[in-house]
Amino acid sequence: FMGFVMAGSTKSLMMGGGSGAIIMALGFLSMNRWKSGLSSAPVTAVTTVLASGLTFMMGKRYLASGAIFPSGVVAGMSAFMVLYYFYNFISGGNPPPKKTA
Repeated sequence: FMGFVMAGSTKSLMMGGGSGAIIMALGFLSMNRWKSGLSSAPVTAVTTVLASGLTFMMGKRYLASGAIFPSGVVAGMSAFMVLYYFYNFISGGNPPPKKTA
């Protein structure tokens, strides 16, 4: 969004909005699976791959330009999320709630 506002880049708007919408939809799907008593690990794995790609792409742009905003901020936030997802996998995740009879 900021790339569109600052430079009028519709490509930036489409890519940022698209990736944000996909990650938000995956988060919603993960929550619904968890509430249904299913594991959200498969959805978290897909989200980890997307966040890793975003970290790589924006990190590469940050290293090329040296501009902290927006590429450095997005790369940092995405890297943090990748680390969180790995922690989630290593710690056993958030198990689905037990169904009570």
